Amino acid sequence: MTSIPIPPPGFFQFPGKAPDGSGQEYFVIAKDGIIGHFRDARNRAKQLEGILVPGLLMQPSAIWADLRSAGKRDWMVFTGLPSGKFLQDTTIEVPCPPGQVFAVYIQGRKATGGQFVVDSWEWLEADHERSGYPIGHTTRYGRRLWTQE
Repeated sequence: MTSIPIPPPGFFQFPGKAPDGSGQEYFVIAKDGIIGHFRDARNRAKQLEGILVPGLLMQPSAIWADLRSAGKRDWMVFTGLPSGKFLQDTTIEVPCPPGQVFAVYIQGRKATGGQFVVDSWEWLEADHERSGYPIGHTTRYGRRLWTQE
């Protein structure tokens, strides 16, 4: 993208790698949507994982399209290894869980400003043959759009 889009009201906006790896795009997370849900559910660990999302979207190991789940065929997922994760608050960073990769799911529709919309994230068991890839990536996802290799 050549210009910075205006984020929709109620969204955090940040840059990340374009899905085809060609440059940079903008992404948004709903403040009261996913972040608010984890806050209201008092799921502090999941809320703190949200801090990892922008970094992973900027430096993923791989980007995949066409999730093989009902209703998510046009979604994407960025997978990789963040620098670490946080415990209790943002002052204590520890290494990533061993044998795990971080996955960030992007909705198929874009926000009003053309940004990609982050839906959710999770830790997945790592493929021990390919760093930054989750186990079963060939059955979980369709096309690989970009890889760090």
